[in-house]
This record gives sequence, C-alpha cells and structure tokens, in this order.
Amino acid sequence: MSNSNQQRPYEEENYPISPEIIYYGDRKFVYIVIQEGIYPPAVNYTEAPNYFPIPDNYTIKTTWGRANNSCTIQCSIYYVEEKPHYLICFGDNLQYQVFSAQSPFDASVELHKIITPDRRTAVSGVHLFGLQLKCINRNCKGRPRELKLHKESSKTTQIKRAKGLAKKEQVHFENTIKDFYNPKDRVVLKAIDFTVENKEYHVTFGDENYVKKKQKLQSIAYVQDLENIPRDAYLHLAAVESILPREYAISQTRQEINAYMEELIPINFIDLNSTIMQEGFLEEPDITDPLIIEQVINATGKGAYRSVKKILEFIIPLYVEKGILDPAIPTIHLRISGFNAANSNNFCPWCEITKNQRGNGQNDWTISKSMSSLNENPTAYPGHKLPPLFNMISLKNHVPDKLHIMLRITDRLWELVLQEIKNEGLFNDITRNIIIKEMENLKIRFEFWNIHGTNNWNYTSLMGDDKLCVLRNFNLTKLFDPERAALIKSLWDGFAELYDLLGEKTTDPQYFRLKAKVWCELFLKKTVIDSKTNTILEQGLYRSSDITPYIHVLVSHVWEFMLIHKRWGLNAFSCSAVEKKNHDHVCYFFKKTLKNGGKF
Repeated sequence: MSNSNQQRPYEEENYPISPEIIYYGDRKFVYIVIQEGIYPPAVNYTEAPNYFPIPDNYTIKTTWGRANNSCTIQCSIYYVEEKPHYLICFGDNLQYQVFSAQSPFDASVELHKIITPDRRTAVSGVHLFGLQLKCINRNCKGRPRELKLHKESSKTTQIKRAKGLAKKEQVHFENTIKDFYNPKDRVVLKAIDFTVENKEYHVTFGDENYVKKKQKLQSIAYVQDLENIPRDAYLHLAAVESILPREYAISQTRQEINAYMEELIPINFIDLNSTIMQEGFLEEPDITDPLIIEQVINATGKGAYRSVKKILEFIIPLYVEKGILDPAIPTIHLRISGFNAANSNNFCPWCEITKNQRGNGQNDWTISKSMSSLNENPTAYPGHKLPPLFNMISLKNHVPDKLHIMLRITDRLWELVLQEIKNEGLFNDITRNIIIKEMENLKIRFEFWNIHGTNNWNYTSLMGDDKLCVLRNFNLTKLFDPERAALIKSLWDGFAELYDLLGEKTTDPQYFRLKAKVWCELFLKKTVIDSKTNTILEQGLYRSSDITPYIHVLVSHVWEFMLIHKRWGLNAFSCSAVEKKNHDHVCYFFKKTLKNGGKF
C-alpha cells in the first residue's frame, strides 16, 4: 500500500489481491480491474512520450470526479488483426457505448461529445483506460504470457503462428539431419501438416515449382471435364482436402486452355436462319426439360462452328504421338448422323421399305441399297435426293448404334403403355402417383408435369440405365389386370433378352434373327374376339403402325450387321460414350445460364 503523502502521481493498491486501484495524478481515478488481459506478441504502445504497452482482452471500470458529479465507465481493449480497438460503455447501467479503432484519446473524445457536449476538453484516454497503472504492467510482465485461444485469434494471427511453428520445425529438422543421414545425402523437408482445434494446416517449404503446379492444375481440369465433376462438388472436395488446389485456380487454368485452343482452332460464326430445314420428328427427344428447350429455341439461328481440318490438324499428331493412331493404317472410324427423318415415307437407310409396309410379315427386308448405286445416281432409290456426304463408306459400314436401339425402343414401349392407359380414360392423378411411387421403389427419379396452357402431360426423360431398370423391373400389375400385365411384360422381357444378345460377341446372327422375328410377331399379336358374343378370347398387343424405324432395324437388319462385323461385335460400334458426353455438354451449356447459379 502506497503512502498518501508521497508526491503525485502515485497509486494506492494491493493488486492483484484486491482489484481496486486508486490513482492520484492531476485528478483522482478509482479503478476496478475486471480482466487484466495479456500483452500480445506484437504489442502496441501509446503515443510519445510515455509509450505505455497496450494489453489485449483487457477490461477495467473507471470512476472520476467529485461525489456529486462523479462518472463511472467501463473500458475494454481487444486486438483485431494485431491492432487494438477501444470500447467505452457508459450510462447508469453501462447501456451506451462508443468505439474507436484509432487511439484511447480518440475514444475519450467520442465519449465526451456525448456526456459533456458543451465542453471542448476531454479526460486523457490513457487515464480512462488505466494504461498508466504500473501495478498492472508489473503483474502482466511478472507472469508467463498466456496466448489467446486459437479460435479467438484473428485469421492473420492464426496464419502467422502456423508459419512460425513450421519455420521452427524446419530449423530443428535441418539441425537433426546429421544424426540420421550422411552429409552427402540430399534430405529436403518439403511440407509439414498439423491440426489446431480440428483445423488443418499444410505448410510447404522451398521455392514453388511453377511448371509442376501448372501441370497439376491442367490435370485436375482434365479430370473434372472427363468425369463431369461440377464446380460445387470440387469446392466441397477442396474444403475437405486442404492440399487440393483452390477452385478459382482450376477455373483460371480452364480459361487459359480455352483461350489457347481458340487460337489453334478458331470459332467461326454462321447465320443458320436461311439454311435451316426442319422436318417432322416422331422419336422421343434426348432432353425434355422445358427451360433447356426454350434456351435451345432462342439460340436457333445463332450458329458457330469449328473447322474440321483445324481440329484434325490438332488431334491427329497428338493421337499418333500417343500411339492411338498408326500412320501405317490410316483409317479413322467416324460416327455419322444425317439420314431421313423417322416419320418420312422412305425412312430406312439400308432397304426400300416404306412406312406403310411396316409389320408386313410377307417380306424379309434385307440390305438392298448400295453406295456405288448412289454414287452413280443420287436419286437411284426413293427418298434419296442429294449425293451422300460420305460416299466413300459402304452402307454396310454404316452400323446402327446399339445404345439408340435400346433408348428408342424402350421409349416406344413405355409410350404405348401410357397411351393404352389414356385410351382407357385412366390417365389421372391416381395413376400418375402409382407410376411415380413404383419409380421410387426402383430408386429412379421420375415425375409428370402439365404442359402450360394445354391438357397434355410430359414426363421425365430417363437415362439409359434407368430405362433398362424400368424395362426389367417395373411392376405392370400396378397398372393392368394380371393377364394384361403378363402379356406386356413378356414383350418387355423379350426385348431385354434381344438387347443382351445384341451386346454379346458370340451371339449367332441367325439365332438373333429368329428371336427378333418371334418378338416382332408378339408385338403385332392380334386380339381374338368371339364374333357371336363380341367378347375377347385372346388379348393382343399393338398395330403395325406402332412399329418405329428402330424396331424395323432391330428385326430386319441388326442380324445382318452382326454377321458382317462378327469379328468385332456390335459393341465395338457403340456410341454410348459420345452420347453421354453430348448429353452432359448440352445440359451444362444451357443450364449454366439459368438461375440458382447454374447448378446441375
């Protein structure tokens, strides 16, 4: 306890036993220490001439003035980004406050603007905060410094601590190498990993190899495109695995690649409005999302293309270098689209069947057209008007795609089921909910929606695997009586069997031909009615007009291609990978322009 007769300034205190401190200077201040705080590593000081250290996490209650006119406030200091911030609470219940990020004096000025607005003077900010108190300074310096908890520290402090720890460990590592390795061994500490409160830190040492970094970014961008990994998915992955490059770096790399490719293979624009010719189309579209369709329609007439020559000039040398193409065997297999529309009269590229002859069991349609005849006369066959684009490729090498056979025929079978329900007047909310529920049982996302302004309904277009799942596992007894359901299911099972045979290289083409013909006969099974009683004796299935071009190809021509290309099998000509890429690209291109951040 100090003597009250000593020369000012002095302190009366028994700190830290008692939190009360009385300071006698130009005026008397009474302090109650609420929280002493600590001096941080990067401690700040008050201005000249005193340079008092400024603690962090510090709170003190200050009273000054005569008894009838005394004032009590509560002052706090806390550091943000290694800079002290000053808070003063005042009022009868300390319900008001002023704040400053500048200095204690600035906080005092803000306080006096409110409590003594008519005066131009303010009490010293140092004295309000008690920063001059020697007993507090003595006690802070006399005890071990306690660092602020990690979660309470600023981000800058957290990073500095991590770097400091890593640097210290690097020095320790280098000093310890000689105890375990020969001096000639090149031992390099590349990185250190540790966690603080479950937060992971990865610190690297040495100069960054920008060539390897660029290669890594390009590789990740390649994998993202190859596996169709969305941006949000990578963001979540990078959040879990801290050593992965940040998503913005991947996006920047992708932009650089696009710019480079645009220089190598420029994009040219074309006005399609004067050249587009549209014909009717009976097949199910690949994409039925109304928003995407609207985007496509709006984009019609605004075309862009790249030169095939430029693309091949870029791709072929790379494929030769990788050994994918052999210069000694200059053969490139291409997928070509561009035959007559599915609802045209002469729809088949390989034979001369007309749409009115579908289901005519008296004719065995086989490949009868030849490219040589078309080269001599482009109109040699009905329905042909222009010279073939790839007239050097035999029609026997224009192989139908196994994937599209499955997609289009399953679409047709499903469409016929729905049409039958509609014809019975049962296509209502109850039936739609039954279908949706059965799809849920199959783990398939499926829904119906009403086309705006009409009485028509659309439904989810399923991907290939989901279509096969429906074909093999959908419980048709939920929609039809047992006899009818069994008949339709036998047709579905028959097609599933044909699809499996189609994918097997060992399948005998003649056996497939026989199975396909039997299946077609079941498809066209006629209903037997007792003419006397007008009752149904035997249920039938569908009409010849329900046969689509793909069903015709399956029954009449697939066995021929299996025979012609038996060496490889039709799986070798599958376009499933290309279709998957096209579907993903279309969805990504159009959906990224929509709301919700372009998520897909």
